Amino acid sequence: MITAQDDINQKDILPVSDTIGELINSSLQNPLFINDLMSFLESSLVVSNFSSPGSKLQLINFLDKINRYKEKLEIERGNINLDQLKKTAARFGRKAQSAFDTEID
Repeated sequence: MITAQDDINQKDILPVSDTIGELINSSLQNPLFINDLMSFLESSLVVSNFSSPGSKLQLINFLDKINRYKEKLEIERGNINLDQLKKTAARFGRKAQSAFDTEID
């Protein structure tokens, strides 16, 4: 049975947050890691209750940054073709437009 002392909370996470950040940074050259990280964060957006709309927005912005990084990495490695590049450009255009239209939950 899980008790209150078993709960993982902010005071448990803060001491390891720098280490987690280092792990993420050192693994960003691996596309599979990036995909898994993005999948986890996207799932978190759906199932989590955020303490404030600003927290949710920070996570969305972080996801966007990781996605941009992944796309640039694919371009540098030649793993993206012109059609994919056009779709990415269109997505960024829609994303920029929706930033003006979207309300935060």
